[in-house]
Amino acid sequence: MHHCVCSRILAPVAMAAMAALPVVLPSVASAQWLVTDSAMTLSNWSLTVFQFGPNGGTGNVTQSASGLPGSAMQVNNSCGSNFSGSWNVLVYSPFTYTPANAGAITNLSFSIDSRFIDRLQALSFIIEQGSHVWRVAYWTNTSSWTTYSITNVTSASIAPLSTGAPLLPDLSAAGAPLRFGFASANSSAGGFGYTTSGLYDNFRVEFVPAPGVAAMFGAMGLLASRRRR
Repeated sequence: MHHCVCSRILAPVAMAAMAALPVVLPSVASAQWLVTDSAMTLSNWSLTVFQFGPNGGTGNVTQSASGLPGSAMQVNNSCGSNFSGSWNVLVYSPFTYTPANAGAITNLSFSIDSRFIDRLQALSFIIEQGSHVWRVAYWTNTSSWTTYSITNVTSASIAPLSTGAPLLPDLSAAGAPLRFGFASANSSAGGFGYTTSGLYDNFRVEFVPAPGVAAMFGAMGLLASRRRR
């Protein structure tokens, strides 16, 4: 496994609008999958920078000793001027889920702890499938450690991030392999460019495979999100 940095250009968008063993099966009866990373080791994460606006942006990650507790990942983001910036997409590389082998995904939930060091950052969770990426939910972090989480993810909380991505990933048993992660972003919002830094720790994704279920997204699905300290 290695840490790689790639860069992609997006069409202009508006910003406002483990440990070593990553997978745990706590219960055979529920077949619940839990993937966590409390060390946020850089070699376990791949970084892709998605730029937007006329001047784009750049991003990089470093290891920080100021975690909650222990080590954390520091994401540094520089955005260009005039409504430009970037999404810094970080995908947890050690774990790939193949629905064709283990079943459709239901009850998908994410959680991560974050705070900014210098100026706030936007925060979303990430689903990667094939060459496409979707972001899940949206917050702006604060100067104090806060847990950002979303449970029972539905289509209402998902937005395509990569250019040309379908509206939704395919979480059915027929879907291609999936990986998960998080992303941070900033935009100059018409002004000058600037740089921000944020800390991220205790990433967690949890779901229940359901063989034979076509998809988890239905018109009656409910979205629940919470923010706790």
